[in-house]
Amino acid sequence: MRKPQTDEQFPLLLVLMGNEDVAQNNKRLFRGRLDGITSGASAIITEWPNYLSSCWLTALICGITLFIASIMLTSCMTYEHHLRYPRCSSEYQLIDNRTIHLVHTSHKWHLNQLRTLENIVKAFPDYQIHLLIVGSKTHQYIKLKRAINNETKTNETKIIHQNKTEFTIDDLVQKYPHILVSQLSYGDIFSNSPLYFSWIRLSPQMKLFAIRVLQIWQFGGLSFDIPDKVANKRCKNYTSLLEMKIRLFVRYGKKRYEKLGQDVVSVDSNGLHMESKTPCHAFFGKVLTNLRKASQKATPRMVLTGPIYAFCKAGVVDEEFCPKNPLI
Repeated sequence: MRKPQTDEQFPLLLVLMGNEDVAQNNKRLFRGRLDGITSGASAIITEWPNYLSSCWLTALICGITLFIASIMLTSCMTYEHHLRYPRCSSEYQLIDNRTIHLVHTSHKWHLNQLRTLENIVKAFPDYQIHLLIVGSKTHQYIKLKRAINNETKTNETKIIHQNKTEFTIDDLVQKYPHILVSQLSYGDIFSNSPLYFSWIRLSPQMKLFAIRVLQIWQFGGLSFDIPDKVANKRCKNYTSLLEMKIRLFVRYGKKRYEKLGQDVVSVDSNGLHMESKTPCHAFFGKVLTNLRKASQKATPRMVLTGPIYAFCKAGVVDEEFCPKNPLI
């Protein structure tokens, strides 16, 4: 009887026993997709330590570079109550902090204001007087055109009133050449400033006060208020009181300012005088933040009380103007 034929010529299972060399050679015939992983991992483990020092050095240099870049970026900004605005520009540092900043509107000067200005000039003979006239023109840092000269002098420059000779602002500018006069509009003054979007809602009095704060914040120096004359009898007495206080601040201002520390500010609660030897002082930065949130009915005292109390506790405000009552 004949045996059935089969197509199977090789066994399904091959078991090699007793000959390790043969088994090792046959193992190489069975290569899968995971073949070589162990050898690659071994190569990485043995060769990678040679590159660790250079990789760490590269990572350290990149980290330091990014850190310095972030510091430079954030140092150009001031952060206060979730509000960021540019710090003082370096060009402001060119102005000497021995400068007295005064602000007046383009309206007519009253006699008491002219006398206040002359008292300031006489009390600070070796200081620069920067008088900013807020008007419609936009000429920056120009000398006020002298309307008085030997050939064109008219009777309008001097008026006889009650047997007293009245003088004009042009007379003072001509008499004291260290008075530097600028004429700018509100838009030019508050452009590129922290009050760019909020100055429009301030009262006329607060606008002038805000300009003075900006000047001290940008340049440092001294600033005095020039109170306007009012018609109301009750307010007239208050104006006289303010003028008396300003005269006292002016009389002792030079001696006090020269003794003032570099990081200390001197300011009264009504903002009649402000002094700082350091531009971009944090105190006036805080006052600017309060001015940004001020309403139309705000007064200088309302925006100054909080910063004065806070910085008095840190010893940054002149003790003479710190509140005696800690609850104030």
